Amino acid sequence: MFSGLEDSFDSLERKVKESSQKRIEANRRNAQKSTGPKTPEGKARSSLNALRHGERAYTTLLPHEDEGMYQIHCEGFYQAMPPKNAIEAALLDDAIASAWRLKRTIRNQTAQLNQKVYDAVNNYHGERHKQLHEWIAALPTDVTYFIGKIRGTSSGCHWAIGKLSLMIETLKIRTWLYPSEMDTILYIFGCTTQDIFRKPLAHDLFRDFVVGGWNEEVQGRMEYVQALIRTHAPEGFKVWEYRDRVKRFAAATSEGDVEAARRHLIEKLLAEIALLKEESRLAMRCEDFLFDQVQERAMVDLSPDEQTRSRYEAMHRRDLRRTLGDLRDLRKALLNDEIGVEVTDFENSDPEMEIAPNEPISIDRPTREFPETPVTGVFRGEKTKTPTLDDDEHECKKRLGMPPVPFEELNSLIDESIPDLNGLLRWADELEAAEKAKADADESVS
Repeated sequence: MFSGLEDSFDSLERKVKESSQKRIEANRRNAQKSTGPKTPEGKARSSLNALRHGERAYTTLLPHEDEGMYQIHCEGFYQAMPPKNAIEAALLDDAIASAWRLKRTIRNQTAQLNQKVYDAVNNYHGERHKQLHEWIAALPTDVTYFIGKIRGTSSGCHWAIGKLSLMIETLKIRTWLYPSEMDTILYIFGCTTQDIFRKPLAHDLFRDFVVGGWNEEVQGRMEYVQALIRTHAPEGFKVWEYRDRVKRFAAATSEGDVEAARRHLIEKLLAEIALLKEESRLAMRCEDFLFDQVQERAMVDLSPDEQTRSRYEAMHRRDLRRTLGDLRDLRKALLNDEIGVEVTDFENSDPEMEIAPNEPISIDRPTREFPETPVTGVFRGEKTKTPTLDDDEHECKKRLGMPPVPFEELNSLIDESIPDLNGLLRWADELEAAEKAKADADESVS
């Protein structure tokens, strides 16, 4: 039983190996069918396949950019900071590329903001024009509210001036107006036909309209006047009261002067046009201020896309500054290698100092004499205060092999034992001199 299972497993393993080998060979054959672009032009195009925008591009020169401007950009950097070796040239090339990408980002941001300002201006005028037409269409529903909106804008005032000017020309040529044209005049004055018996202004306008253009047809008949008014009894009026008012109005118009009524209506329209022109000037001042504010708001983009562009700009700016900093540090290091000292070591240091700043302090190396006045010297890149010592104390420490600047405890111990040590050293000198004199005397005798 187990031998059968082993045979089946072996056959299955052989089939898996065969299928895997076939799959590998098929993949190799398919890979030979598409090996990518082979020409330099094709490789250049394929290198930009993943490029969605120039902000993240590390390709120095994009296809649409001017190569001549890039050469001028490079020459400016090479004239300002000519490289002295290959390392400086590589760093300078990085700085040139970072500066070019930074300019590209700024140009992109400027183009985006210009488009945003242009769209904001167009939308501002388009929205106001659309809103004006909506207000005009809604005038019959609420005259008081919408005529206030219309006359509060310069374009609305111009619309009203145009309508009234057209009515004046119509009266001069045709000598009469249609009821719909009279409704427009009443709307511009902030009234309706229902206000004829409630507002004196509406009453006078409608009386001049009837007498100046429809007096021959009306002839004092109430039904004709009611047809021109085209409204039912206003709110608060009884039906009988409304009919009586219409009847009295018809009787009064039958006795009016046609030419005087027409002239009186034109004068009122001209006076309203003058008032509308003044309102238009006031509205224009406010709109100019609002228009400037629209442009100012459009110049600042706080959208996520603009924040992304700002991050790319900051990234290229950091790359430029970091590369220029590396180039500066490299030149400073090369300068230090040429003169053998750090540049900062010469700050507040003694010009007659003979000790090299990078040389380790040795107990066998003679030290220089320190002046009476304490000065600030630099040892190993650190600023330390040089102690002031007498000649005997300094000579004693030098012969004992102590460093010029000992530790505080050891320094105090040596200072306490200096008198005894000086005597011991003088005795040793006298003994050495006596032995030398004896040796010279023996040599002369022999």
